[in-house]
Amino acid sequence: MLRGRAGRSGQEWSDRRRRPCPHGRLWSRTDMGGMPAEVADMKIGVVFPGQGSQEAGMGKEMASAFPAAAELLALGETATGIPLREMCFDAPLDALTRTEVCQPCVFAVGLLCWAVCEPILQRHEVLLAGHSLGEYTALTAAGVFAPADAFRLVQRRAAAMEQASSLVAGGMLAVLGRSEDEVRQMTSGHPGVFVANLNAPEQVIVAGAAQPLDAFAAEMRAQRVRIVPLKVSGPFHTPLMAPAAKELAMALDRTPIATARMTVYANCSGLPQTRPDEIRDNLLRQLVSPVRWVDIVQRMTEAGVGLFVELGPKQVLCGLISKIVPDIPCLSVNGPASFDALREFLAEGARC
Repeated sequence: MLRGRAGRSGQEWSDRRRRPCPHGRLWSRTDMGGMPAEVADMKIGVVFPGQGSQEAGMGKEMASAFPAAAELLALGETATGIPLREMCFDAPLDALTRTEVCQPCVFAVGLLCWAVCEPILQRHEVLLAGHSLGEYTALTAAGVFAPADAFRLVQRRAAAMEQASSLVAGGMLAVLGRSEDEVRQMTSGHPGVFVANLNAPEQVIVAGAAQPLDAFAAEMRAQRVRIVPLKVSGPFHTPLMAPAAKELAMALDRTPIATARMTVYANCSGLPQTRPDEIRDNLLRQLVSPVRWVDIVQRMTEAGVGLFVELGPKQVLCGLISKIVPDIPCLSVNGPASFDALREFLAEGARC
């Protein structure tokens, strides 16, 4: 699950006044919030959000402006039987909170944003990652899954997670202002409470069944540790999702898995993955182990990423990235205005 502050909007980037570029560089660090990479060598990290990023009306402007986006939504509706356009464009936010609805819709919006942006990103080396559900979007963008297969797989995953959640009354909490080591120490005295997401240096998500999680929350409040309950249906990314992993394994066995055409980082390890066998195993591990988002962002940066682009609703991942690598800019693209800003940014850099 995701919590973070907003990144730059397309309008904010469009409104910035550009200065002449120095030799071979994009804008200065001051102008663009930190763009250190040489234009010719710049790698772009494309990231996709997961459940928790949903919002009413998501994807509507993109689908109205770009036929490729609308076609993907139609394909997804055929594959899943879910009225994706109705749910994404017109449904109230409350209707998008159910896991079985939310995940296919968020996946669809991330994928349609990729379909629109891929042609302008392909001049650069692109590294891919996604947070939780977003890993499926990243893998589909890398050619691992055919889009129709991916829609069906995401639908099956969501149903399996919903079913597993019904077996245990549980939830998730964000622990803020504490490091991973500190939170692990805190949970050590609470069997049944697990670290679920390592989102930022001082944002750790824990999850568990209701009774141990409530006891943990009470202790944190007594110690004046800031915690925020998350609006989710279950303790995702913990061993309590083992029944969902069994269901997902059967779905994966029926789904063709290709070698990734681009580097995609795995949630469960924070490491690159390309082979079909390791991708399958990593997706199963992802359900029952923590999302290592901090490791992913740091390794992408170490690999040479000079710009992150978030594709999907809201701007949550840009907020997290700014806490992990504050000198690397992140642009959220989820509509025509932010798409134009990205296209202008990359075109201007190419002319320098």
